[in-house]
Amino acid sequence: MTVEEFEKVMQLVADQQLKREAEIQKLSDLSEARHARMEAEIQKLSDLSEVRHARIETQIQKLFESHTQSEKRISELEQAIVAGVNLVNNLHERMGELAKAQRELAEAQKKAEVEMAEFRAKIAESHARHDETNERLDIFIGVLERYISESENGKRNGKRTDKN
Repeated sequence: MTVEEFEKVMQLVADQQLKREAEIQKLSDLSEARHARMEAEIQKLSDLSEVRHARIETQIQKLFESHTQSEKRISELEQAIVAGVNLVNNLHERMGELAKAQRELAEAQKKAEVEMAEFRAKIAESHARHDETNERLDIFIGVLERYISESENGKRNGKRTDKN
């Protein structure tokens, strides 16, 4: 091999080395660009993840607040139900007392009606006795008046007779 050929071969090797280095640089640049794009994508995904995480945190907070409000409403409803049950039980007791009072009133009314009937009978009997007593008094007064009248007539007749 001659020096010229050797130089040509070396030049070819150097050119190929330069080409390879250029290709490697190109690949490296592409790799760096790809790496930069990937990092940008990762950053976007990270930012998106943070936004989603913040939304989820906000939603969880809202759910927690809603749950707390629901618990409060449920507690109020439980209290209202207990009050309603107590009211119904109280009404039930009152209805029992009312039914008992009505029975007692009905019995008292029956007793009062019996006593009133007896009282009316006694009044009627008293009226009858009163009427009978009035008749007897009228008869007695009539007899007494006749007696007095006859006595007076007899005294007058007797005095006249004595005078005559």
